[in-house]
Amino acid sequence: MDRETEELQHLGFVEAYKEAYKLIVSCRELFSKITVSLILPLSFLFLAQIHISYLIFAKIDTNVDVLEKTIDGSPVQQTIMTRLFSEWFTYLLFKSIYLIGVFIFSLLSTSAVVYTVACVYTAKDVSFRKIITMVPKVWKRLMVTFLWSFLVLFVYISIFFVFLLIIKFFGSGGSPIAIYFGIIITLLYFMGHIYIIIVWNLASVVSVLEDTYGIAALQKSNKLIRGKEHVVALIYLLTQMSLIGVNFYSET
Repeated sequence: MDRETEELQHLGFVEAYKEAYKLIVSCRELFSKITVSLILPLSFLFLAQIHISYLIFAKIDTNVDVLEKTIDGSPVQQTIMTRLFSEWFTYLLFKSIYLIGVFIFSLLSTSAVVYTVACVYTAKDVSFRKIITMVPKVWKRLMVTFLWSFLVLFVYISIFFVFLLIIKFFGSGGSPIAIYFGIIITLLYFMGHIYIIIVWNLASVVSVLEDTYGIAALQKSNKLIRGKEHVVALIYLLTQMSLIGVNFYSET
């Protein structure tokens, strides 16, 4: 690639997409292999879980409707409750397998793409075999960064719910002031949630490229984002809108 690092640091929203397009086109064969081997299975898992979850929930809804019409303590009620237990167990087991699969392929695809891009911009020789052999070396760093990011997000969400409970406790009866503060806190929560996800994603990149992981990677990611918050936020929102569109299309 013929663009200097300093120039890349000041790319805007449109320029970032143009640069990404040029990069993919220039290394289409390599990115095609990564897509087929890592990203495509991840997409398949995402789409498959939508349809399978729909089928399982359709059975659960049917049995719930029948259960409401049965007599308490009857053999039919016991049979339906057994079916519901089995269906919920199947659903939770499927979701667990799905989340594990998504977690594995997400880390693999992230490390592969990040390493490839870094090699291209630093003019290093890179091949698909070299990428695959590199992935296990950064697995531990990505895992630690993921766990720290998840912990930060969990604490953040917990604090948000505590604030909502406080507002509900002191503003019982539908107080306009309580509703106003609830809306403000909710908006601030979503803004903070998006920022944490963005920092999390960039921290994964840092963990692949450097011997930095966990809370240190999150701190460095936070520093790197400063001054470019609006650009990364727009990219994230556009990505999420695309994902919602795919989800909606799959369900319809």
